[in-house]
Amino acid sequence: MSVRTARRWMRIALVISLGIVPAAGAGCATLKALANPKATSAAVEDAGMGVVVRRADAAMDVSREVDRLLVSTPVDEGSAWLAKVHLDQASADAAMDEAGKRAVYGAEPARILPAEAWAWVLPKVTSDGGGHASVLGMISAQAADEYKAMQDKGKGYSEATAKVADAQAKLEDRADDLDPITREQRNDEIDDLKAQQKTAREALLTAARALAKKLKEGCAKVSPSLRDKLGIAVQGLRQAIDDAKTANGAALLGYPLARQGLNDNVQVQARIFYADYIEEKTGKRPDMRSVQLTVTLDGLLPTINIDGLGQGQLGGLSADDVKDETVDRTERWLDKAATLTTWATANGTYLGAQADVLDAIADGFESAGWKRPQVVSLKPKDAATAPRAK
Repeated sequence: MSVRTARRWMRIALVISLGIVPAAGAGCATLKALANPKATSAAVEDAGMGVVVRRADAAMDVSREVDRLLVSTPVDEGSAWLAKVHLDQASADAAMDEAGKRAVYGAEPARILPAEAWAWVLPKVTSDGGGHASVLGMISAQAADEYKAMQDKGKGYSEATAKVADAQAKLEDRADDLDPITREQRNDEIDDLKAQQKTAREALLTAARALAKKLKEGCAKVSPSLRDKLGIAVQGLRQAIDDAKTANGAALLGYPLARQGLNDNVQVQARIFYADYIEEKTGKRPDMRSVQLTVTLDGLLPTINIDGLGQGQLGGLSADDVKDETVDRTERWLDKAATLTTWATANGTYLGAQADVLDAIADGFESAGWKRPQVVSLKPKDAATAPRAK
């Protein structure tokens, strides 16, 4: 075993030993991520919480775009957008270069994963119209309705997962102040919420399995011309889901180590939010070299002190308004970071449901003679070569 490989597995072992901060189902999600070599490879980088959160965000972005393109984008057999749901390595590299300009990658050098390419490209895939309301509607109106029902069950599972995590966090926050009877009552409430979460998760997976079965049978009867048009888009979206699952898994695996450096990382993120807001309002990113910005945390509530940026660089903005916005964005980011294992775990389950649906469509096409197009396994972008914002 090489030294590099040994170090990688030592870091993975550390991830497992540290565990994931409370989030129902996160342990299972982490074990699944460990089975994905691409996710473990990305997770053992020294990525801070900024990159970890961004990877989970990118996975969420991809999941939403796949939903949109499957059930909310008009289409017919001549729709040009169907052929655009595809990436080769060259186009993925170009998209990752663009995504890599995010300030978070300049502040925390780490490989840019292919999910960023899909998160960059898919929102730009739009339709000028078509004879059908959506890809699934083109196959079967019932399938489109059932997919939307699956979406609702996915939201229900996410909400149930969040309730469990919130109840656990509140219990732990006040554990020392509670008498034994109240603590037992709280634990009973959490058990009830976990049961609801389990029911919601099973409802999502049951809906996905039922829809997949119907789609596999129905897609075997689709005309060859339609199969050829839809097939390449289906394969592209399936590849996007795989890359999103890798990013999501890397975030879950990287979270325990990144969590250890949250106090340092929030200083970096606050500087990014400060510069972002000024750039958004003035069109010019300020020179931050002279800025002294410090964040003090009381739990997850930040107090921010800022000094060093002259009024000229503020472009006429009120220093107090810029500070207030920086505090607000930092608070939202801290909340997202603190609850990442909750929403990323739920999204990982939903990504799996989306994969089952897309696999069923492709399997149905293939059973009727369709040949799957070759798919390029996209490689991450070395952060050292990506032009990133400072």
